[in-house]
Amino acid sequence: MKLVGITGGVASGKTTVRKFFEDLGAVSVDADMLCHEKIEEIKGELVKEFGEEVVKNGKVNRKRLREIIFRDDEARKRLEEILHPYVKEEILRYRGKRDEKGVVICEVPLLFEVGWENIFDEIVVVNRCEDKRVKSLVEKGFTEKQAKQIIRIQLPLEEKVKRAHHVIDNQENLSSTFLQVKNLWERWAKEE
Repeated sequence: MKLVGITGGVASGKTTVRKFFEDLGAVSVDADMLCHEKIEEIKGELVKEFGEEVVKNGKVNRKRLREIIFRDDEARKRLEEILHPYVKEEILRYRGKRDEKGVVICEVPLLFEVGWENIFDEIVVVNRCEDKRVKSLVEKGFTEKQAKQIIRIQLPLEEKVKRAHHVIDNQENLSSTFLQVKNLWERWAKEE
């Protein structure tokens, strides 16, 4: 089984590309979703680390937690230290299935930032210009300033592109993006 990491900048289209691969037959893993699942389980640890303000009505207040980690690099690093081992463990479960056929696509936004390049057989970076990424984040409710701040805390997309095995260019329309995904998928199918 081929284990492929998908990464890119925030709002570059990683989820769209992962879902395209899933539609073509890949097993799909979303690191952010794994974090969302785990975060409720570790609510007590989050309160100890970040204070009572991160819980509202018995649930983790993701908006407040996000505000804390975006303004404080040390807080962000502490949250990553809590969550990332769990996510990595879940992804590594698929490495044990090496003798099976197929492709597992793991969407990991901070793949390079956390040093997980060696977990994957191949890495796909989804590339999209910053203007379109900012626009997409603003459409999701962030201010332009917040959007640019989120982009700045990640490794520059140009660096991710340099380190990738494959790049999906998500500048145009979804049909163009899907065609690139399909071509890569067909190439992998020939390798099996």
